[in-house]
Amino acid sequence: MRKILVSAIVLLTAFSQLAVAADTAITDDETAQVTKAINAWGCEGGVIDKSPSGDYEVEDSTCHGGNYEIELGPDFVVTSIELE
Repeated sequence: MRKILVSAIVLLTAFSQLAVAADTAITDDETAQVTKAINAWGCEGGVIDKSPSGDYEVEDSTCHGGNYEIELGPDFVVTSIELE
C-alpha cells in the first residue's frame, strides 16, 4: 500500500511540473502585439497563452458576436481562428 501511495505522489508531481512547463510567461510587449493582431481581425479579449515553441493562443476571444480560439505564430501573424 505504501508503494502505491509513493508512486501516486511521484506521478502527480511529475504531471504538475509538465503542466507548469507547458506555457511560458508573456511580456507586456507580447501582449500588446497579440492584442494588435487579433484586433485587426475584429476580435478582442481572451486569455493569451504562449507555448515553449513561441506560438501564441488566445482562448475565448470575442469576434463578431462569437467566441473563438485564435492561434498566432511567433511573428504575431494569425494562423488559425476557430469557433469555440
